[in-house]
Amino acid sequence: MDSFFPTDGAPSSPWARRFPARNYTFTFQKENHSVLAPIFPTIENPKYYDQNPTRHPDHRPQTLADEDRVFFTEQHQNFALYGITTWQASALNHYARFSPNIIVSGGYRPLDRATGGFPFRIPSSLPAAPSLGLELAAKGIQTNEEMNFAVYLRERIEIDETRWLPFLRKDNWFDWTEVTQTFDSAAGKTWSVDEPKLWENLRVSLELVNRFLEALIEDRHEGAYWSEYEDVFGTPPEPNDSVLLTYEMEKRISKHRGVPCPSDYIPKIPSSEWRERLVDLLGRVILGFCDAAEVEGSTYNLVLVDQNRKHYHAAVTLATHRIGFLIGSDLTLGELCLAQVDLALTLMHEIMHAILGVRYKDDDYIGNNLNLERSGPTAQEPFLDAEGIAETGHYMDQLFFGGSEFLFPAASSASMPPISMGIREFPWRSYGGRAVADSAFLQPDALDVIHHVPLTWASQLLSESFWRDPDFARKSENFFHRNDILVSATPAAATEYYEPEVNLGDREHFYLDDEDVADNFELRCDLWNNIRGEWYIEAKIEWQASPWRFIRGRKWCDEFALAFERKDLIMCANIAHNLLYSETKPYWAWHAIGGTPNASVDTSRSHVPIARDTTNWCMDERTNTK
Repeated sequence: MDSFFPTDGAPSSPWARRFPARNYTFTFQKENHSVLAPIFPTIENPKYYDQNPTRHPDHRPQTLADEDRVFFTEQHQNFALYGITTWQASALNHYARFSPNIIVSGGYRPLDRATGGFPFRIPSSLPAAPSLGLELAAKGIQTNEEMNFAVYLRERIEIDETRWLPFLRKDNWFDWTEVTQTFDSAAGKTWSVDEPKLWENLRVSLELVNRFLEALIEDRHEGAYWSEYEDVFGTPPEPNDSVLLTYEMEKRISKHRGVPCPSDYIPKIPSSEWRERLVDLLGRVILGFCDAAEVEGSTYNLVLVDQNRKHYHAAVTLATHRIGFLIGSDLTLGELCLAQVDLALTLMHEIMHAILGVRYKDDDYIGNNLNLERSGPTAQEPFLDAEGIAETGHYMDQLFFGGSEFLFPAASSASMPPISMGIREFPWRSYGGRAVADSAFLQPDALDVIHHVPLTWASQLLSESFWRDPDFARKSENFFHRNDILVSATPAAATEYYEPEVNLGDREHFYLDDEDVADNFELRCDLWNNIRGEWYIEAKIEWQASPWRFIRGRKWCDEFALAFERKDLIMCANIAHNLLYSETKPYWAWHAIGGTPNASVDTSRSHVPIARDTTNWCMDERTNTK
């Protein structure tokens, strides 16, 4: 391996071109490669990678360096995909279902780009003029994947913007212009819903958001200061912390206090009034775009400055890289479905933040028990039922969908297609936020739980059949009808995510695809384990027990060499310090190696004072030497 980092100007492999994020790219034999690519056995095509490898002599590593590359890349996949590898993820996206009788390929199979031989059940007729910019009508239906897209266009949710909640509509979206390093607005791209291809994709997700909200309109919650419930929850983390109470919790509190529940009126309020309430709350919330690396969306609560001036209460924005690959990439049907559902769930998350922020400013609402004197112009978010972390978007995700949804790998600022979808139970231990000290997720035996979600669920949400099916009378039931099929439960102290276990035990809800998805996943694992069985397990155990497993230390060495070449004293000192203090077994070798770069740095300038953070010292040193 030449380097753990990409080489500028070097040619890139097909996988590195399709998944161009730098943190997933390394250099091998003077070419940039992606850690997401399956190797030994190798799958060459980064789009049609849902395929069964065949046994071949070249599928076995010939050297220890080859074995190291297998385990190094799969460790990265384990972190990027939260417990699974790329070839396992492809088994979860094998097919999409748009009705009980309509199943199509997810678009990742080599057969999808062929003509004829279509192996799935599809309707007998096709739409006359597909939209979404696919231009299928102009060139005719030729390949299986074009057939798949035509089926999707006919069977997906019907979009009727006139029925949307008003705050979702096109006239409530603001343009956003990228700011370049020169602050020249003319040089930056403008993101606007007036761009036809952008709006054609975004409106699918907005239709889904509207349907989510309409289905959830029956759920109601009350907010008050924690201090009013100390007899139930104990002392608040901070004096002015607030709580958001579910109706079930309010009934428990009233029973504990021996008084009538003050919110018993809630079930008697008709849905139409709650819909009007939601429209009124979000009437001055605007929507737009932003450039926010590592963040899919953001909500900004706007402080009222002038009482006599019309104002906006909040702004909800979507990161442009989340929609960028939708309008500028050659996507499979599965990638398109995952991305559109992800946008909808991101907006749902941010809208929950906006609702809480606006409710605080609405002093006339009976459920708002906060005041400006204690909470200031912008109140901190409340704890849900005095538990977990005060992060409204995430705990509402947990209530509605069973956790917070993510596309893997995290795209950061790079526009690239997703490989898999996961739902992570909230709160998780590594999440940074204000937490209740004795919360269950902070206990030593707490688990970080990831649900690996198959494409069948995303395609179901996007199908008109699901929303019209009387068998799903309550659409929001069981997290919008999603069973936990593949679950990765990892202890907080683990060094990597555990491979998911198939869960097909006692289920209250039965869905058509559960067993097929589980069987397909297990068959794919059996096939790969069979092909690799001669060498893989023994070699992996040996690699995991060696210092080579410490990828972070190996990257530090490469980083040190690059920093040393450009004479970056501060970076060299920081990396040398990190290496020197990484003596934990079996990584002691990196502690020893750390002594060499430590000695190469001028000790008269690289002295780190005791009890001071190295990073802070480095920043101070850089400032002092300018």
